[in-house]
Amino acid sequence: MRKAQVKMHIQETLARMNSVLPSLRPAEQRVARLILENPRAAIEMSVTELAQLVDTSETTVIRLAKELGFKGLRELKMSIATELPSTFNIYDQLGPGETLEDISTTFFSLAVKAFSDTLGLLDLAELEKAIDALENAARIGCFGAGASGYVALDAQQKLLRVNLPAWSFVDTHEQLGFASGLTAKDAAIGISHSGYTKDTLAALSLARENGARTIAIVGDPRSRLAGMAEITLVAASTEMTFKIGTMISRLSQLAIVDLLTLGIASRRKELIIEQFDRRTRALSQRKFRPGSNSED
Repeated sequence: MRKAQVKMHIQETLARMNSVLPSLRPAEQRVARLILENPRAAIEMSVTELAQLVDTSETTVIRLAKELGFKGLRELKMSIATELPSTFNIYDQLGPGETLEDISTTFFSLAVKAFSDTLGLLDLAELEKAIDALENAARIGCFGAGASGYVALDAQQKLLRVNLPAWSFVDTHEQLGFASGLTAKDAAIGISHSGYTKDTLAALSLARENGARTIAIVGDPRSRLAGMAEITLVAASTEMTFKIGTMISRLSQLAIVDLLTLGIASRRKELIIEQFDRRTRALSQRKFRPGSNSED
């Protein structure tokens, strides 16, 4: 598949700003939230106007721009301006009395936006390194808590499908117990939207101390989990009220897991196809047929 065939409108600057939001200083967060809530208005403001609106200094505004990799506010605003034609107001919060049509439209818009942002923030070099680490691992531990715990379970299932020895744990004691037995021959995946989940941090830290390759699937590339891991993959999402952001972040995390699995499968295409054929035949033999009995 050619890259041109999957090219999407990607708001890389706003996505990056949203992903690092939790790790910014409080004053920088206020500036970032103002820009995210109304980017069109923000690009028309001077550094002084932005600073005054959120009760901070001009230095803070400039520092935020530099934190995002720009020389200053002017360069940041120019980058945002180039993205605005493809924007839609996804930062509106759902409120009481919203119709099912409104909720559905918002939810799926957020899902599409999250996938687009995740693609925009995807580091192919990091993805390649993660695939290498998993493919060569003797054992793989998948760690997560809460909603991310379900993604860890999915990661185990998907990796097993491509013949990789994976285990998933959401219980703290089981995570630490498995992580303590990992070695330099193994790999561990830590999954957390915030990147600050205590149990996941503890398990991945222990795996790293034992020499295992460590991979983080996170929403914030500057979080503790990202800093701890050898390899970081960013799963973007936009948080909203009613925990819709949690749902969306899980979809982005699942997409990263699928990318890892597809990358591994592409290297083992013939073996995987043969395995899937065997499984399909085995499952078809177990299907109930009208007129048959359990002894057939």
